[in-house]
Formats: sequence, structure tokens, C-alpha cells
Amino acid sequence: MNFLRKHGLALSMSHAHIAMDGYSTFTVINEWSKVCRLEIPVEKIDFMSFNLVDVFPSRDLSKLLLPRVPLEDRVESKLVAKRLYINEDSISRLRKEVGGDLCTFKPSRVEMIMALLWRVLIRASEKKHGYLRRSLMNIPINLRTRLISLPQVEKSFGNLGVDAPLKFIPGENKMELHKFVTLSHDTVKETIITCDKTSPEEIVSAVSSLYNESFLAQDWGGSDRAGSCLY
Repeated sequence: MNFLRKHGLALSMSHAHIAMDGYSTFTVINEWSKVCRLEIPVEKIDFMSFNLVDVFPSRDLSKLLLPRVPLEDRVESKLVAKRLYINEDSISRLRKEVGGDLCTFKPSRVEMIMALLWRVLIRASEKKHGYLRRSLMNIPINLRTRLISLPQVEKSFGNLGVDAPLKFIPGENKMELHKFVTLSHDTVKETIITCDKTSPEEIVSAVSSLYNESFLAQDWGGSDRAGSCLY
């Protein structure tokens, strides 16, 4: 915590992902600022629940998940970070390109930009390797408000999310931008439906199957023959 010279202060935090996810992180920051701004008494602070351990007790996941690729067999990749600025005019042009009758829904900004960047990465991979490769991208989904059968986890602290596996297969998927937008939209929707089961045990089983068929599968996330990226 750093106190500014004239007014206010700056708060920074660090945490282990094994303890909390992005939702928990930003909820703590937002609620902390609200408490300070509105001067909420300590006894009235109640914005998160610590009940996940009761809803999803610890279990041996080795019986559910496929083994990870051994460290010695993993292919190391260089990570390159770039900051892109996409203004409102660019968003409007994107919406015209994928709008109209091309999509049966109104794409969000996130869906359009994500589809655009993913297609660029696939094209870059094609140029590097000389052919179109399969590509796997994961989109993190906060499950708290999506599990209709478990309303008690809506404000739970910790980790409660799943990665929607977007799969691009040359020959099966087309390269038009609106196809990527639709693939993203439909996969996220299908993933939420898959995970919204009636009991915690069924939810864990559904999520495990999802990872086994994508991120841990030898022909997808467990292989260097398919490109992968994280949104």
C-alpha cells in the first residue's frame, strides 16, 4: 500500500492462483475501494463467501484427469507480449464485417477482437510452418453465476472457473472472420451448458472430461503438433 503525497493511496496485491482466480482478485479490489469510499463499517462488510470447500471438498484428481506431458517432453516456447490499441472506428468496421446475416447474434467486442487475433495467430503459424495447423485456444469462464443448480456459490471466494476449448481444424473450419466469432460464441455457450449439472460431483466430472478431451489430450493440448494460445 502506497500513500500518495496529496490525496489517496495506491493498493497492489499479489496472490497464488491456486488460492484465488481473477474474479476473486478484482472483487476484493472493487469491494475494498467501495468500503473506503462509502466508509462501510467493518461489521457490515460481507461481499464474499468462503464456502467452496464445503460445496467442492478436496478429492484425488489423478483418477479423473489424464496425466500431464512430462516436463522433459514439453516444448518450450518464447512468449511475446504486445499492447494493441483498437479504437471505436476499428470496432465499428469489425462489426460491419461480421454483422448482417453472417451471424445469428450480435457479437460482443470481446468476441470480435478475440476472433480477429486468433485468426492472425493461425495465419502466422501457417507462414512459419508452411501449412495450416490445428489450433486450440482457451477462454476462461467464471462459473459462479452460470451454475443454476448451485446458487450458493455466486459470491464464493477461491477458484471456480473453467476454460472453454476453442478448436480450429483445417478443412472443417473456415477462415472467414465471422466463422471464428461464431465458433467462439457457440463453444462458450456449449461449455457453460456442459458444466451446469445438478450436483458438485457431476460438475467436477464434466470439467474433467472437458480438459481430458482438449487441453490434456495427446492430439491437442498435450501435443506440439497443434498451436495453442490463451485468451
